[in-house]
Amino acid sequence: MGILLGALIVACGSTARAEPPRARSAILAFLRFLPRVPVPPGPGKNEIIRPEAPRAGEAPTIVAPLPGEPTPAAPTTPAVPPALAPSALTPPTASTSPAAAASVSVAPSVVAPPVFAPPVVGPPVVASPVVAPLDVVTEIPPAVSVPRRPRFDVAVGMGGSFDSSGLVKGRTVLAPAFLVQAAVGDGPIGFAARLLSTQASGRFHQICNGVSDMPVDRLAIDLLFAIRPWAAGYTNDKSWGSRVARGLALNLGAGGENASVGQQSSFRIGIVVGAHVDLPLTPSGDATELRLRLGVRRMLAGEGTAGVVLVSDTSADVFGALAAVF
Repeated sequence: MGILLGALIVACGSTARAEPPRARSAILAFLRFLPRVPVPPGPGKNEIIRPEAPRAGEAPTIVAPLPGEPTPAAPTTPAVPPALAPSALTPPTASTSPAAAASVSVAPSVVAPPVFAPPVVGPPVVASPVVAPLDVVTEIPPAVSVPRRPRFDVAVGMGGSFDSSGLVKGRTVLAPAFLVQAAVGDGPIGFAARLLSTQASGRFHQICNGVSDMPVDRLAIDLLFAIRPWAAGYTNDKSWGSRVARGLALNLGAGGENASVGQQSSFRIGIVVGAHVDLPLTPSGDATELRLRLGVRRMLAGEGTAGVVLVSDTSADVFGALAAVF
């Protein structure tokens, strides 16, 4: 194709020098018979690529049409409407007559509608839940009082009995005594049972006017109320003196006694009075307390006879015991 085109140009050049009009006609006839190469379509479009529009401020590029194609018309300048012509927009001057000023029509200004940016809508804001503060309980509920069982105590001790029964000259001796006591309750009022035994026979031997001593052995059982006047007044005081005051008790009750001289005996019933005080030996608050109990007792009953011996009341019975309170 290139060789043929080169030969044609050489031939046309020699012909053009000889006969210019005939050479131009021959070139045009040759160009009409050349096949036109179609422009490949763009990606995704079935269109022929056309020249780009001129940019602002640049002169438009004029492309010469091919032979046989119609010549494009020159672009025309859009006509300015009379209302927007510069002469119509010129304001009247002072030299302009009022009639001329009235005849001048001023085109209304075209105001473009305001352009508002679409509101930016963000993600919805979820308010955090407001948690009300918990009510502070300022009042302490009253303590539930659990009923407490009464306390028990067991005491074992020894003492002496001031006795004058069966002795010559009416003298009074101290006969040894042994006792066991069990009690329940350490409050204002408690209950106690006591067993007391004295042993005087064979210990005293005195003869006066041919008469010898015939001492009396006694075995007594007492059922008593223990009355503690200060048991309810020092409940919150843990001092040693307060504990002693709470343990001070007055004893009142009934008792029975069997007084014997050898094989002879006499049984008497009477009223028993007495008192005792507890001295704590262990710290306060222990589940089991150890106390030293000091007491005095007397039985008031009528006289009786054991054989030939007149049995009467003892002057007093004193004792000391070791008590366990639990």
